[in-house]
Amino acid sequence: MTSEDFFNCLLKLGGVIPPESDEDNNVPEVVVEETTANQEDGEVHSNGIIDTGVTLRNVFSHPEAHPILLDLLLAKQYGQDWLGWEPETLEHFVPLDFKVKEISGLAMSKLMACKTLHMVDTYWKQWEVFNWCTMPFNNLYPDFEVMQVPTVAQCLISVDIAERIRNDVEWSEEVKRYIGTVYRHDGIFCTIAPTHFVNIDTADFVIDCKELHKLWPTVRETQIAPDDQTIMGEQLRLLLSVYKYLKANQDTLRNQLKLVEYG
Repeated sequence: MTSEDFFNCLLKLGGVIPPESDEDNNVPEVVVEETTANQEDGEVHSNGIIDTGVTLRNVFSHPEAHPILLDLLLAKQYGQDWLGWEPETLEHFVPLDFKVKEISGLAMSKLMACKTLHMVDTYWKQWEVFNWCTMPFNNLYPDFEVMQVPTVAQCLISVDIAERIRNDVEWSEEVKRYIGTVYRHDGIFCTIAPTHFVNIDTADFVIDCKELHKLWPTVRETQIAPDDQTIMGEQLRLLLSVYKYLKANQDTLRNQLKLVEYG
């Protein structure tokens, strides 16, 4: 399935929010396919921000273009009108109005994921839709036929992007459990913002999340985790790793937003 069918597929499978029930909230525990973020190397500046080389000339074809940047560029140019356009309409007008050669399939997937969040609530309600949107939010093509399993870091980025688009939708128990399953799969048993709404059953593990959350602010601010071989030390190291991944994405967005401010 091509990116042009992204939004239509989401609407067909998740455009109408069903009533929540135990039957609807079954999240599979089986890992079908794992994915990792596909990020190109960029120049690291003294401030630690990676310059991915995104410019107004290549923003609609560069694989590292941030979804929020693409969303804001269209909003600045077309207002809310673009949310009602078909992908073919975007393919026609974007090259003309932004003086670019074309809009890539990956950029279209990112825009269709943003459009989904603007138009319907299913990202917050159904784990499949959450998953499909999480992929392009992490610079990956969504696969509507083979299940792609995100990492905790990718979920953090996805939720961070979603909260920048909308913050008026409650998370369903289904999606909470799905994200919790991702945490457990990655061996992390205490959640951090922006996935603070997820609770993980730690009955089978000797870890005190309340104690960890007392230590976490210092680890986050200093960027230094304990090097001891305790469960707490290992959990803090894992959390610091995924937090750095999230922060790098946020820094990249902050850097790229200058294209909107000064472009």
